[in-house]
Amino acid sequence: MLIKKGLLFFTALAFLAFAGQASAGPNANATVTIDLVADGGAGNQMDEGVHSGNVSGEGAKIVVEVFAKGVTTALIGVKIEFDFKAEELKLDKVENSAFLFAIPEATGVNFAATAPVTLPESGFIGRAEFSTVADLTDKEFYLGIKSVTLAESAASSDVIAPEMMAMMSTINFNVKPRLEADETVIPVPPGSTGTATVTAVNFAADAMITFEVQGEMLDNVMSAPEGAKLTLTASGPAKVTVTASDGMATTDPITIEFVEMRIPALDIAGMDMMNMMDDGMLAGSAGANEEIAIEVFAGDVDGGLGGASIVFVIKPDESAMVEPSAAAMITGFEPAEGLTLLGISGNQVDIGAEEAVMLSNGGFLGTLKLMTGAEAVPFSVGVESFRGVLASGEETMLMIPAPVMYNFGPRLEVSAHIATIPRGGEATIKITALGFAESSKITFSHTVEGAAMVDGHPEMDMLNVYTLTATGLGSAVVKVTASDGMASEEVTVQFDEQVPIELSSFVGSVIENRVVLNWATASQTNNAGFRVLRSTDGETYEVVSALIAGAGTTDQLMDYVFEDTSLPAVEKVYYLLEQIDLDGTINRSNPIEVLLGARFTLPTEFASTVYPNPFNPRTTISYELPADTDVSIVIYDAIGQEIRQLVSRHYTAGRYSVQWDAKDHLGRSVGSGVYIAEIVAGSNTAIQKMLLLK
Repeated sequence: MLIKKGLLFFTALAFLAFAGQASAGPNANATVTIDLVADGGAGNQMDEGVHSGNVSGEGAKIVVEVFAKGVTTALIGVKIEFDFKAEELKLDKVENSAFLFAIPEATGVNFAATAPVTLPESGFIGRAEFSTVADLTDKEFYLGIKSVTLAESAASSDVIAPEMMAMMSTINFNVKPRLEADETVIPVPPGSTGTATVTAVNFAADAMITFEVQGEMLDNVMSAPEGAKLTLTASGPAKVTVTASDGMATTDPITIEFVEMRIPALDIAGMDMMNMMDDGMLAGSAGANEEIAIEVFAGDVDGGLGGASIVFVIKPDESAMVEPSAAAMITGFEPAEGLTLLGISGNQVDIGAEEAVMLSNGGFLGTLKLMTGAEAVPFSVGVESFRGVLASGEETMLMIPAPVMYNFGPRLEVSAHIATIPRGGEATIKITALGFAESSKITFSHTVEGAAMVDGHPEMDMLNVYTLTATGLGSAVVKVTASDGMASEEVTVQFDEQVPIELSSFVGSVIENRVVLNWATASQTNNAGFRVLRSTDGETYEVVSALIAGAGTTDQLMDYVFEDTSLPAVEKVYYLLEQIDLDGTINRSNPIEVLLGARFTLPTEFASTVYPNPFNPRTTISYELPADTDVSIVIYDAIGQEIRQLVSRHYTAGRYSVQWDAKDHLGRSVGSGVYIAEIVAGSNTAIQKMLLLK
């Protein structure tokens, strides 16, 4: 017995000596939380989820408890490192009687035991006391956790890093009520609207909040308050300031600016009706051996445009079974005033100017002319790449406009075939009628099967667009019919009830001989946990993970990771998540694909793409790494404010992708507009512009 205790004693000492040198262990999926003991007392060793408080004066006592949930083994040691500013707080002591040794440090503690310690069901690790070293009355400050190391043995331990802790690893003090906005500059496309959401935070949970809206051109703005949120919808330019009050406290004002914004576009024009205006004509007809014209617009470009290089793409309908050149060929391009045609090479048109030109009418660049083939077939004309030269001489990639369609019959296009109804919110699907006769009046109707409440109406300014709005609980299948009295078309769409988890991202990366899966949830309801399933054919799935503990019910952004080390000998695998409720109900996510072949065929140069673009509700950023390097992917809004960091880690050479679900770092949906993805891989940097259209 003495020998065994002696061995455990030396094991504990080994942990204390090597606590900062963690190796892979079984508790990598543990989640660390911190809980404020409101009265500064002994605490109850239960995580009550208190993440804010108020402190005044110098020498004030602050007590917190630290928890680790999802720990699957007994522990011989724990290292806790706190995150705070030395000029604000000092650590007085950390204690847990279950561990024999407690070695204090300036910012944390090392616990060690002579016998393995099993954490209680609550996951309680320790109680810590702090005191203020300055008068922090009315000053906002925080106390968090940098990392927690869990050691099963001297040779096996896991560092639980901040990205696994999310918002539950920080306590904020003296935080005042304020307003937050998804974005403060909102684009308003011509003939459409822009929407901004303002949220009042840090008020009491039961506070009755009132909003006040003041500013310029308020006639263009409609406001809809609901609890702590205010939705502003503008049909034109406007600039407003918003404040919120609960009768006791009033926030500082926040300014929201709605700006008219035009995006690149193609517009079908008759040979005798070219008006240099974007009329929104995306469908038309063309006979055999007929000359046709398409007006090209660059959208709003600050400071003017010094030139452009546009690569067009002509696509015959698959049913036509002809080459693109047999459908139509480019014969010329007439540039706008101030611009010069530099040349046409195949489907690439280059134009320039001696100095930057301030484009009018939504950025009119010129008129593309084409000649159709010997036989009239359905075809489209789009843009493959759109590179512009700014007034500064800098080159930039412009957004890809929607293609124009020729000789396609009446049809209905939908913004999404399936939409999810958020809890307490609404989901919308837009149906656009295309290919009907220009002078015809289109009538829409719809039928609903399901429990969700669905309303439909045509848009006032775009009568060929029908908007469905779904609210309430349950799902619904909706059949929409459009008719002009001569022809009619039908399409079926579906509204789904929000599942117990709101999955904001789910991606897989090949790293050496394993696949690393990362997923994040914006919210969870009664979530017991996840299982990872894998398939080699996309149809038959097998479970490849143990149960990965969920967070129960929370609206905090949560991150998860799983490594699949037993890969099959195939080129491609599929993964999906099984989410298991506390009552045993199982829901499955959509699958993702991971190309295992990327392990063997490495890229030869750095590259990145974004698809789809424009997008709604999510887009995929793909990138290729010719060598091992650190990768950072950050999303910015149109004015350069950081929205969210998607990637920050070291990768081996290969091909990778990550999805952005149009949400910020707090899990909130952002509004329509232009966003920028900055991809930095070692010495390589790529800038991808993305357009979110809701």
